[in-house]
Amino acid sequence: MVWKIQLLLFLAATANTTAEGRHDYPPQLMHTVNSLNKLLDYMLEPRSVIGDMIFGVVLARGQLAVLRRHLAQRQDVKMEPEDLSAISILENKCEEIYRKYMPIRLRAIKENYDIIVDNVVREELWDVDYPLTFGKLRKVPRRSLIKRGPHGEPQKLTSKQRLALLLSGRPNETESDSCISLLIHPQLCGTSPSCWNIMANKDEEIHGYSLTHRLLYLQIARQLGCGGRVEFADSEAAIRSLCSDILVELKRIVELQVPAGFWDLFLEEVSLCGMEGFAEFLNPLFIDWILPLQTPAGCFADRVQDGWLDAPIEPPALSIRRKREDGDLGDGCTMHITGMAAIFLALNIRATIEIWNPDVPLPSLYREQD
Repeated sequence: MVWKIQLLLFLAATANTTAEGRHDYPPQLMHTVNSLNKLLDYMLEPRSVIGDMIFGVVLARGQLAVLRRHLAQRQDVKMEPEDLSAISILENKCEEIYRKYMPIRLRAIKENYDIIVDNVVREELWDVDYPLTFGKLRKVPRRSLIKRGPHGEPQKLTSKQRLALLLSGRPNETESDSCISLLIHPQLCGTSPSCWNIMANKDEEIHGYSLTHRLLYLQIARQLGCGGRVEFADSEAAIRSLCSDILVELKRIVELQVPAGFWDLFLEEVSLCGMEGFAEFLNPLFIDWILPLQTPAGCFADRVQDGWLDAPIEPPALSIRRKREDGDLGDGCTMHITGMAAIFLALNIRATIEIWNPDVPLPSLYREQD
């Protein structure tokens, strides 16, 4: 029954209303800030990691920079210097991680992935500043999106059904890398008929990572300044459409109680669409669900031990879940989900302050600097 109550709260929060009033925000904000601080401290110890993990930290830095500027410009609430300092400390840690990790990152077997990392994972590209608002996306269907048993429990998924939810349609990992690399090399904002057919095709059913990779393709093109190309002239409308579809996917995953193997996708969906300003993806309940994924060391793992988020299905096979560019960090953590957790936490710190409870002071991080 507990997960049903959580689902109702999630649906209510996506119905063009804020979630204010259901949470005690000062403690939650403190936990979120401390979680991100712990994650960044973990990453400050240099290690060779994939570009995707560094990208998550770059995106996190961008949202922290946006929040810091917004706080400094606010006229309605006087911000104390220590409030801005807490954000600056986190932002500076992200910058330090970026400087340390880029020279020693793991190199990929395929050259186009390294081309992407060198040209896309750049701090100056990702200060994405959209107001966090409700109501720009299509409405999520009120009806259930999954089949249920006689007592209302979600039916177990077969391996084929799990795979379909995680990755159905195009692009796959290889196609995504190939098309993104064309945006950079041999000329800026390049594409091809085959890539455009993959990325803009509206006639095929797609789910999971295929959806988020189409979204990321358009986001990268926009941040590279490709809006003047006729192919990308309507990118903002396409991004809204994709995030509307992703919001439906998110509801389906929540209805399934976020099965084992789906946390990475959950974080990717919330972070990429939340970064676009679509507040339907920024729910304080999600913070409560994600924080238990953090290990004592500070990194994040795709599993939860206790509570309503326990998976109703067996963990999917490694070949189903594992992204093509990922690696283990130890403690059960993987690099990709840890990078996604960084942007998720930074984005939700911003959401807590800007749309849920703008008067909450930030916890001090000076103690960690002693």
